[in-house]
Amino acid sequence: MIDSELDENGQLDYGQSVIGGAGQREVLFSTYLCHPSMANNELSGPVVVANLLRLLAEVPNLNYGYRGLFSTETIGTICFLSRHYERLTPCIAAGYVVTCVGDEGPYNYVRSMREDCFSDRAAEHVLRHLETDKPVRIRDFDPIGSDER
Repeated sequence: MIDSELDENGQLDYGQSVIGGAGQREVLFSTYLCHPSMANNELSGPVVVANLLRLLAEVPNLNYGYRGLFSTETIGTICFLSRHYERLTPCIAAGYVVTCVGDEGPYNYVRSMREDCFSDRAAEHVLRHLETDKPVRIRDFDPIGSDER
């Protein structure tokens, strides 16, 4: 339980970028920027998401909107969701937490709590057909973690 009030003295900043039509079905990519000195942990995610959005902006007639959320880990995402939950819930088709993507280790995907939703099926399809020599690990949802919770 977090006993806090929004709109009290102080602030919590986050940034977002939307590619494609806002209000249509969206894919959300969430990433952290609170410890950029930890390059693999929290610099690699923002770099990947920013470049992904840049590439998607070049695609004509997107079937989905794509939203990048750049915030502090856990509390920033909670703040964002508390402000936008009602409006975004009907729109979000899939959501991904992009973190720890800058090392030479295997590709890792952690399934959602539902373990068979659209986002899981889409990610697992891509990973199964990825042409790479890197190993791919698909793990079941684990409530120990961060924004994936």
